[in-house]
Amino acid sequence: MPDVLKPILARQMEVYAGFLEHVDHHVGRVIDAVADLGILDATLVFYIIGDNGASAEGQLNGTFNELLTFNGMAALETPEFLAAKIDALGGPEAYNHYAVGWAHAMDTPYQWTKQVASHWGGTRNGLVLHWPSGVRAAGEIRDQFHHLIDIAPTVLDVAGLPEPTFVHGVMQKPIEGVSMTYSFDDPAAPGRRETQYFEMMGNRGIYHKGWTACTKHRTPWLTAGMPPFDEDTWELYGPDDYTQAHDLAGVNPGKLAELQRLWLIEATRHQVLPLDETLDIGSDIGTPVSYQYPPRGNEFTGKVRWVQIEAGAESADHLVHPEDRLRIIMARQ
Repeated sequence: MPDVLKPILARQMEVYAGFLEHVDHHVGRVIDAVADLGILDATLVFYIIGDNGASAEGQLNGTFNELLTFNGMAALETPEFLAAKIDALGGPEAYNHYAVGWAHAMDTPYQWTKQVASHWGGTRNGLVLHWPSGVRAAGEIRDQFHHLIDIAPTVLDVAGLPEPTFVHGVMQKPIEGVSMTYSFDDPAAPGRRETQYFEMMGNRGIYHKGWTACTKHRTPWLTAGMPPFDEDTWELYGPDDYTQAHDLAGVNPGKLAELQRLWLIEATRHQVLPLDETLDIGSDIGTPVSYQYPPRGNEFTGKVRWVQIEAGAESADHLVHPEDRLRIIMARQ
């Protein structure tokens, strides 16, 4: 590591720590406001620590503007360039991102990072639940396996509301999650989510009754040179391997084949196929976001004439074809 990079890398994490402190402070303001209303104990609070793993999209040295990477210009950010921008990190002129090494450190003890949905480093986060009026236990840990899609069924269950079938005249797909309320006062209750598939840009994984099988296809900080899907190497981890540290694929190929087949079944059921390793928007194939935005049947091909439009910040403009700008923005919402 060049000496010139060391203070830059330190500043990247200082900025990120400041961001976390800022978020924590303002989440605390919301909780304080609910407490001031006298309804905190009766309010069901889910606090998810993270989203899908620390991000490795900042390149090996970090970046002053993440959009340089997305536009294939990461080579412009030499150590000398970053050193000249160190005092602007975290300010209104920057769209900065910490280096890959920080992402791996923050995802410890799991493998990999955000985007790599095959491994726990790209998916697993802690969840704090607070509801004194509805949960007798306090300060306890639950180890049943659950997924983000189980939050909505839990809220509906607690509220005694049925699953919506129509919203603004649009038929809804059935909710795929399960309620977690069974575990609130029974830490030993058998988990009710036995299976969950994962996929993002070709990175694939499956959880089933404690076992996990996974294959990393794409590396977040590399934007080209992905191998064919058939060349991806699958790994297998047992129920007692919480951090996915001991690959059993070589000693238990039968179990691996079983979980690979299960991944394919789940992927087919949930419209994951065909696999797409690209970052393109893709095609609008049918289901409207809401009654206000019906599908048009268009397809974004990725062949664009670049123009700049404002999209929230001077440092974070998006470049799209004039005819596609509205549809692409809606697709990102």
